Amino acid sequence: RLCRPALGGDGSADDDPLSPREREVISLVFDAGLTREQIARMFRIRETTVSSVLLTGLRKLKEQTSSAAVAAYLKLA
Repeated sequence: RLCRPALGGDGSADDDPLSPREREVISLVFDAGLTREQIARMFRIRETTVSSVLLTGLRKLKEQTSSAAVAAYLKLA
């Protein structure tokens, strides 16, 4: 799957910053290609809730990726 590397592989890491719902929504958007409307219907929640979960998860991934990039750069310096 496309998102698995960014999401931490198989999801078994104890230090995973994402909630199970965040992981699932991100995967449904980027791997399965579902829209927020489709996901909202699937979970019987509002589309705005899907958007919120998606944005929160993506922010967490960005923070994790940025921190990892800085750490890798500092090791090279």
